[in-house]
Amino acid sequence: FVNALHDSDGTIRRLPLLYAYGRQLIPSLSLATVMAARGVDSIAVRVDDAGVRSAAVGEMAIPTDHQGNMLIPYRQPYADQFTMVSAAEVLTHEVDPARFRDAVVLVGTTVTALKDTSPVPYARNMAGIQIHGLATAAMLAVDFLRPPPFEFVTTLLSILIAGAVATALIARRSLST
Repeated sequence: FVNALHDSDGTIRRLPLLYAYGRQLIPSLSLATVMAARGVDSIAVRVDDAGVRSAAVGEMAIPTDHQGNMLIPYRQPYADQFTMVSAAEVLTHEVDPARFRDAVVLVGTTVTALKDTSPVPYARNMAGIQIHGLATAAMLAVDFLRPPPFEFVTTLLSILIAGAVATALIARRSLST
């Protein structure tokens, strides 16, 4: 699957690694690509009372948030990390097939008209295949961001405190008028 999750501001910072379909876990495009590249056919999911902690592919444990989402490490612009080749160049034999030998290749579209673009931390729009490319590269390089401990609790407390402060300010202003 190729789904991604938008945060409340519309930006994609997380990518679900697994999807439960009945009693079966389906890996995301990124995770399935890494599994194929490493020759691994199973995933071990570590869960505790707070939720999902990691998904392991062979010896590599991918840290996740409590819902099993990987934080995508947007470290540098996509164009600086990957070579993109158009389908037209491949179909017209303008690209040497040896260029793809021993490489991990993701095939997808970057056409804006297909509406598979989303805002990311450093770009207004990035194609879904590029987001999966970043996640795949991070997993292959074992380069992970780790969710902060007690992320859910700190987010909830922040919301409650901000709500209390806003309520106090509104009540104070209402009393003074």
